[in-house]
Amino acid sequence: MFIVRRGDRLFAWRNACPHYDHARMAWRKDEFLNGDRSRIMCAAHGAMFEIETGICTIGPCPGKRLKKVEIEVRNGEVWIVGRYAPGMRPRAGVHQD
Repeated sequence: MFIVRRGDRLFAWRNACPHYDHARMAWRKDEFLNGDRSRIMCAAHGAMFEIETGICTIGPCPGKRLKKVEIEVRNGEVWIVGRYAPGMRPRAGVHQD
């Protein structure tokens, strides 16, 4: 997952492009935004997503959206709300230990 800050607001998303389940979003370690930092960008496909809504506006998955991760801030710390299972689903035919 990753979190984008806009002023005092935080937006948390799963690190997976809706165009292809196994594509991670970052184009470089911990870099999820395009050059002018106005949108989230998928490195695998070049898809662009609105930071606030996670909706794809440019690329191979228009109208689809990133999966939101519910978070809250408690005493200055970010906490995940509810259940969250990190990691990607295994690919078909790939053995996972």
